[in-house]
Amino acid sequence: MDIGGIRTALAVVAQGSPPEADAVLAEQVVALIKVRHLVDHVLSVWAGALDRRGVAKKLGAASTAALLMTGGLAPGCSHRTVRVGRALALLPRVEDHARDGDFSGEQVDAIVRGIAHVERAVPELADAARDACVNRLLGQAWSGATPTEIGERARADACALAITTGAVPMSENAALNGFTVTPGGDGRVRGKFDVDAILGEKLLTGLDPLTRPMPADDGTPDPRSTEQRMAEGLERLIDAYLQAEDRPTVGGVRPHLTMTVDARELAEEGAAPPGPGASTDEYTQFLDDRGYTSAFHLQWMGPISGEAARLLACDATLTSMVLNGERVPLDVGREHRTVTPAIRKALLARDCGCAFPGCGRPAGWTDAHHIEHWSKGGKTSLSNTVLLCRHHHLMIHHHGWAVAIGGDGHPWFTPPKSVDRRQKPIPAHRRSQIVLPAAA
Repeated sequence: MDIGGIRTALAVVAQGSPPEADAVLAEQVVALIKVRHLVDHVLSVWAGALDRRGVAKKLGAASTAALLMTGGLAPGCSHRTVRVGRALALLPRVEDHARDGDFSGEQVDAIVRGIAHVERAVPELADAARDACVNRLLGQAWSGATPTEIGERARADACALAITTGAVPMSENAALNGFTVTPGGDGRVRGKFDVDAILGEKLLTGLDPLTRPMPADDGTPDPRSTEQRMAEGLERLIDAYLQAEDRPTVGGVRPHLTMTVDARELAEEGAAPPGPGASTDEYTQFLDDRGYTSAFHLQWMGPISGEAARLLACDATLTSMVLNGERVPLDVGREHRTVTPAIRKALLARDCGCAFPGCGRPAGWTDAHHIEHWSKGGKTSLSNTVLLCRHHHLMIHHHGWAVAIGGDGHPWFTPPKSVDRRQKPIPAHRRSQIVLPAAA
């Protein structure tokens, strides 16, 4: 298809092609896909030539990929193009097929990365074995395999060849494992890890039941993104570890969270924040009174907000340490503040799962929320706790919702005015058909 043919096809689509033109349009689309494959290949070859000649540095760009980005190519696509361009010079058979437009740029990249994986897994790879791997991956691509399937074939070949040479496959080499966690200046934690297949399998097995989408009873899809579900699953995994009886000790004490609390905050005597329109001097005085510290402070992560502290105090293995104005401990203890097994069983019988209206997530996904905050003297009892999933636990603490135990002994939820101007209480999920008593 030439440029004129492409323009004609665009015009036909824009005008609404008649039914008899559908077959022609489909044929043109297939031809255009092959043109795209060819363009991807040419771009990779030229990018490889630029890279070998060091043109990017001469033009003031940080790298060849950075040079491609100046032309509007996305970062991931730029790095892939350069990676393929470098490798094709050493893979003539792959280059021949790519030149004919047989494979997509993504398939070619999967072959390139697959061969690189095999070479890393088997350092002294024989030429004949390397050629066999290339042939197998080309065959995969010819059969229409996806890039993921091509990668899986490469890893399988690497494992097989590693066994014959006595080498440890890279995917199973625990000596290459790495894991970093770094608290950021913005109060969040970021990290990355690269682990072997066995540890990865353990991690994915542990996360699987904790990260599955949970649609509502009415069929509404789980509103959480995949990333949010994975993060919540990781938190539940850590919670389960911290609550276990046989975890190792540190200084004779099982690992637990430690939070320091300003006694003035508990007594509601802390400095009040300035109101709207306050001056810089008023804010300065407020910060001076606070001592430039938060009333709530975690051992590792430092200062947190009062609402985050109350959320944490609801259902975590926690020791709170109350400090006076000079940061001297006044009281340490109440580790038994979390719900007892007996109360947990009673909560399961009453709430069955997340009690928030319209939720009902399984009990294993829930925290026991203190209705009257534990930090304010609230008791750890059935009448002062309610099961909430982490998402709705945050709704209570941060988004204006309130919960109370009604005259029927079950939780009732009051929405913020932004949700319901009348703030009419709503029954718990399992009692969604209950009508609010007239006296309430």
